[in-house]
Amino acid sequence: MEYYGIKTAYDFTLKSESWVRNLMTVTGVRTWKELKGIPVFGLENGMPDKKTIRTSRSFVEMIGDFETLMEAVANFAASCARKLRAQHSCAGALQVFIYTNQFREDLPQTYQSQIVSLPTATNDVSELIYNAGRVLQKIYKEGYLYKKAGVIVADLVAESNVQLSIFAERNRGKRQKLLSVMDDINLKYGPTLLKIATQGEGRKWRLKNEHMSKRYTTNMDDLIEIVV
Repeated sequence: MEYYGIKTAYDFTLKSESWVRNLMTVTGVRTWKELKGIPVFGLENGMPDKKTIRTSRSFVEMIGDFETLMEAVANFAASCARKLRAQHSCAGALQVFIYTNQFREDLPQTYQSQIVSLPTATNDVSELIYNAGRVLQKIYKEGYLYKKAGVIVADLVAESNVQLSIFAERNRGKRQKLLSVMDDINLKYGPTLLKIATQGEGRKWRLKNEHMSKRYTTNMDDLIEIVV
């Protein structure tokens, strides 16, 4: 730009459109028009809603027992539910997958996955955990050490477009109010302050975090200590 005497954005706007097009093609022309106050690029109101949502983790230590694996899957389903509510969507299908460490050739290997359709599209954490547990019971096999698991929710629809069943026993209006309060509290005090009992404490499957950066401005326990 300096070679052509252009040192500021204003200098650039003084060039003719044909000059910009010849030197910088149509991409340069769009920038030139925007600098002159001529709208070219449309505004995006936030990120588009996701079509599927996935939460998965690799475990520090491989897991063999169903209870610990269920605790992990419950937390993954809860994370998906939280993301669904954040974008005001509900899921019509849920998938759970588990697999072993493919790099451990000395151990038996398996990859299991299954997807189910939900009776009514939902973002209720208890419903998603319940259905994730049902799927896990079907795909879990004893005798294997699992390295990774995950939950995927799909067939997403807007909350306002959910087709309800006339046979539904659950009061979804009350549930939504309860979940809204739960989200507000967790947003303020931490994402897992209020949770379903099935989510447990996560001590056996969570990633190690002893080297995590301190949260000096948001956590009282991480305040800087000065020793005189």
